[in-house]
Amino acid sequence: MAKGPLITDQTLQRIADVFLRNPTWRVKQIQVEVERQMRSRAPGISAVQKEVTRLRKRVAEVPASDLDKPWNMSTLSEHELPPKIIPVLVEMQKLQKSGWFGPTATELTVRQARWVCRLYYLIAETYLRKFPQATDELKRPISETGRGLFLWTVFIIAASYAQQEIVCGLAGKEYGGLGLDSAFFIDELYWEMSVDNKAVYYADIRALSKVTQWDFAHAAIKKARRKERRSNKSADQS
Repeated sequence: MAKGPLITDQTLQRIADVFLRNPTWRVKQIQVEVERQMRSRAPGISAVQKEVTRLRKRVAEVPASDLDKPWNMSTLSEHELPPKIIPVLVEMQKLQKSGWFGPTATELTVRQARWVCRLYYLIAETYLRKFPQATDELKRPISETGRGLFLWTVFIIAASYAQQEIVCGLAGKEYGGLGLDSAFFIDELYWEMSVDNKAVYYADIRALSKVTQWDFAHAAIKKARRKERRSNKSADQS
């Protein structure tokens, strides 16, 4: 009897990611989305059913984390952050509440705020290298395209790391090896795809929906994973 695709930690994390983003979906819907993302490496319906059952049980057993509550000034008493990052978080809150991030954007969470703190200056350095024309605009009010787009980019990347942290915890797997570092900072695939495939990335914020931004992030991560697998395969053959 032919065996199905090997169920790796990455597969389990992918199932958990789709499950978390779509908690009301049926198993078949989750399996279809996982298959769309993983193609020939996707697990069958029975494997997805088994993992979703385990995830639902784990969600019911594990108490909600304070890290996934909305961030505000009062959370600093328990989750302290450097004072210099507070103005950035307040700017993000203003943009989200004004609808600038799109109608489906959720409130900034404590977990996301922590990742903003960790990554903000690295993202800023990368952003200015890729978009040197943004140097002056980043200093303008948040209602203007340049500053708003920069903060939206910070949010996308920080939210990606926060989501994968949740996914790994739910799947019971060690955090890491998810292609995020490669996609955003090492091979910088996210930025390459943004510049090459969307000339309007910087020029016109109105042309960028939340879906478009997340698609850039996910596609870059998938490309990074493929590159990592090819590298590992070459190393094994040598």
